[in-house]
Amino acid sequence: MDLKAATANIAHQFIQMGWATEAKPTKIDSSDRTIALTEDAVAVLRARRSQQNARRLAAGPAWKETGYVFTRDSGERYHHAQISGAFLEITDAADLPPVNFRGLRHGAAALHLAGGRGHEAGTGAAEALHDQAHR
Repeated sequence: MDLKAATANIAHQFIQMGWATEAKPTKIDSSDRTIALTEDAVAVLRARRSQQNARRLAAGPAWKETGYVFTRDSGERYHHAQISGAFLEITDAADLPPVNFRGLRHGAAALHLAGGRGHEAGTGAAEALHDQAHR
């Protein structure tokens, strides 16, 4: 991620094998791309970076540097099932229908198509949401 340029590079996906997950390159070359981040997204990510820096200092040598944005207090990444579960709790509390990240991706693509922007823009934005939640 380059917050100064307001961009994020989508280069990996998570593959699940049983409970274990592993970051792998995207399935197809066209999935590896750089997307623009909104001003709001940059502000949230900067705030998150500040929180993470404070946690890094508090953890001291126990901190595990992973390169991920959303991590535990130790620096280790969350399992995607934990993020998905938290997201479902938020949608439930907001009285929204249940939806997973894959559903968000398809919903974003549909909104972009309806707005005349083409499915690639919507898919890229939703993939960024998914990947950043997991990175």
